[in-house]
Amino acid sequence: MLQWPRGLPFKSTQKPHVTGNLPTATAARRLSFDFDGLCRRVVACRPGASKVVSCEKHEGGYNRAFLLSLDDGSTLVARIPFPVAGPPRLVTNSEVATLAYLRKTTSLPVPTVLDWSDDAQNPLKTEYIIMEHVDGVQLRQQWETMNPLTHLLCVESLAKLLKELNLLQFPAYGSIYFDSAPVHDSQRVPLSDGFFIGPSLAHRYWPECGPGLDRWYQRRRPNRGPWTSFEAFTESLVDIGVSHFPPETVPGTLDHYGSVQENLELLDALDKATAELSKDQRLLDVSEPRLFHNDLHMRNIFVSRADPAQITGLIDWQSATLDPIFLYAHMTPDLCTHPQSAQDLLQGEDDEQSGNMDAKKRKKAGTDDVDRCRQAWELLLIISAPKLHKARALDEALLRPFRQCYSTWYCAYQPTSEGLTRHAKLSEDLEAVMVLEKWHRQALGCASDGWVPAETWQEVLELHEEFYENWMRAARKAGDEGMTEEKAEKMWPFDTPQILRHLPTVLGGKRGLAK
Repeated sequence: MLQWPRGLPFKSTQKPHVTGNLPTATAARRLSFDFDGLCRRVVACRPGASKVVSCEKHEGGYNRAFLLSLDDGSTLVARIPFPVAGPPRLVTNSEVATLAYLRKTTSLPVPTVLDWSDDAQNPLKTEYIIMEHVDGVQLRQQWETMNPLTHLLCVESLAKLLKELNLLQFPAYGSIYFDSAPVHDSQRVPLSDGFFIGPSLAHRYWPECGPGLDRWYQRRRPNRGPWTSFEAFTESLVDIGVSHFPPETVPGTLDHYGSVQENLELLDALDKATAELSKDQRLLDVSEPRLFHNDLHMRNIFVSRADPAQITGLIDWQSATLDPIFLYAHMTPDLCTHPQSAQDLLQGEDDEQSGNMDAKKRKKAGTDDVDRCRQAWELLLIISAPKLHKARALDEALLRPFRQCYSTWYCAYQPTSEGLTRHAKLSEDLEAVMVLEKWHRQALGCASDGWVPAETWQEVLELHEEFYENWMRAARKAGDEGMTEEKAEKMWPFDTPQILRHLPTVLGGKRGLAK
């Protein structure tokens, strides 16, 4: 069991859960392991150290991390994956292998791993990775203090690192593993000495690792790679979509999600469409397997305190994958996008009503700064990753079937005019839910898995209730016969405030928003 050494200074920065089924999500993130033994392993990684003097815990959606300060003045990071992170053994083995491969083939400033185990039957009773703490500070801590020129220089530094990644060539789609990984020979494509490409660890292929996300493989077997051809990779995406659906439609399913049979018919049409699209030369030109960081956000980028334009660390390579270039086309670092926190949105409304000219000028300057960063990123991609830049310029209609057939999606295909009319109405509802969920996450500042920093928890709860009331009020005023208050409540993709008020206290005294 987890035990804290007596007298050890401890600080928790756990992140309560905002969206998703909270009780189930909490249970899926409960760990039992030997913390004393973990501390001993950390100390053993530093020959000059004799004990841990302080510990800071960080809770994420997929891992629990400990920043352990030792008596020799050093700080190491110990990270333990939750079961929801992915398949046992494979997730840890692949992350360490990916870091080792990057250190071997590039100059990227990735963390140095000192000790690790992908076998939960070890003496600590858990998989773990112990690594050096990267130099510098998180970019998000420095960004507001940096001037526009330094922002641009930081974007340039990031593009140079991306260029190194873009130069790496791979013979298959999937994920990187050490030769020691417990993967059958039939699922191995040789890469280089000590490494191979095996099953993809993209979360889309392992949804059953998440709480309450059942999948059904009676119609098609799991198809997780590796794949040596783009055609074979394409087939896997539709296979995932098919696995979403149970044998029969679940009672109470909202109309805009469609019945099982309707979805399977659409997927069958999509299967034929993607098979043809995969032969399109425009896609083939940007379909090569590449390894890019799939979460280039400021929390994962570390920079020098003295020169914040210098990137000193890129962290969080868990579940890194070798995907077609075009699947990365929609990803933009958040230093090149406009933030939309709840505080910014509400403050903007207040400034508009009060006529606060200084606030408007500051907002305009910030907007111009982000626009310059985004433009610089697009121009730098021409040099750093020309095929990625080319993919970003493709018609979204060409890419959408590949991106969305394995998740929440809607398709304009219908065999009859009556079907088109019905689809138009249902797609309105579905798109409303998708937009609502995306805006809600952005406004509350929560991650895609629904976790938020503990220090903003109370504010998030209050804003969540305010957003819910606004949604229900808008539904009542709509006057649309198709939108009733009952339907609006069902379409709300999160827990209602009424449910939250009756949730038991969890996660160290915090309460969660769940559905």
